[in-house]
Amino acid sequence: MQGRTTQEEGGRKPAGSKVVLAAFLPAVAWLAGLQSVMAGIGEWTSSGPGGGTVQALAIDPRNTATLYAGGVGSGVFKSADGGRSWSAVNDGLTNLTILDLAIDPSTTPSTVYAATGGSGVFRSTDGGESWSQIGPPVPGPNAYVVAVDPVVPTTLYACIRAWLMKSTDAGMSWTTGSTGAENVSDLAIDAANPSTIYAAGAMATPTGGGLYKTLDGGATWRKVTWGLFDASGRDYDVSRVAIDPSSTSIVYITTAGGVFKSIDGGTSWTSKNNGLQGQTVGDLAIDPVTTATLYVGAWGGVFKSTDGGDVWAALGQGLAGRSVSDLVVDPQTPTTLYAATDAGVFSLQQVTPPGDGTRHERTPRR
Repeated sequence: MQGRTTQEEGGRKPAGSKVVLAAFLPAVAWLAGLQSVMAGIGEWTSSGPGGGTVQALAIDPRNTATLYAGGVGSGVFKSADGGRSWSAVNDGLTNLTILDLAIDPSTTPSTVYAATGGSGVFRSTDGGESWSQIGPPVPGPNAYVVAVDPVVPTTLYACIRAWLMKSTDAGMSWTTGSTGAENVSDLAIDAANPSTIYAAGAMATPTGGGLYKTLDGGATWRKVTWGLFDASGRDYDVSRVAIDPSSTSIVYITTAGGVFKSIDGGTSWTSKNNGLQGQTVGDLAIDPVTTATLYVGAWGGVFKSTDGGDVWAALGQGLAGRSVSDLVVDPQTPTTLYAATDAGVFSLQQVTPPGDGTRHERTPRR
């Protein structure tokens, strides 16, 4: 008996240790898996498409694996796999400088519009496979912005220098108006009331910059950023404007003075730059699900706020030295972001921080 006891202790492990080891192995595997999952999280990854600067991005809201990227001098690129691969789709595009993109998801396939730097607006009714020019017919048509009415998608708006062009028949004909801005750099349409539109005025004269608003679909406009001046007393150029989809009286703008927020449809404004000091901000995107979560693109990175702009913090690594011109949030998986930069498209997947009781796994790329 004594000899057997010595053999078990010295040469064989007690049976109970197998139970302990078996119980411990799943935890080891989980920790190893978590370590693998967390590798690369919080890093912006280049996803193409090649060809240099990408000025505009659009994501198909019905199939968010489908992305369109507008290049400066390289035309339109399309991805059907969430940005992993891209192909040029320029058949019929006579101008390859793309300044803005918009999608009408009510058609099958989705109709895509491209604003160009010199040839007006082009339309594709086959998901980008072919394009046709639809105007608007104005001199020197640098179409900086194109936007689709979210309720009546046959209504389009295109901003060309000082002109606001409107079409109610998907671009077959256009009417000409003016917002009052010297140059319009962005449009935001109120999805709850699409007759309400905001136009961002850039390249400002003392009276031509700022944010302009219409309540009647573009027939009349008024300036809503009186009092937002730089140190010299000149109106701030407004680069981007975004409307909170859950409460459309909340509006954000980006300017040379940073981010400003209005909670009353533009009547008054509050600076929201805690954490953005010294940054030159450009595009602004709102999480469509958790609308207090905001993102701004800046020179050299993206910043995130989870409290409606009160506090900002840098988001991820990998964009040092890059200029971010456009940001897109995946509407179905809003932890996935895409950024248009002077070196192509970058993507980032976020995870929920530990300690909140949710699963912590890398968001799959779409």
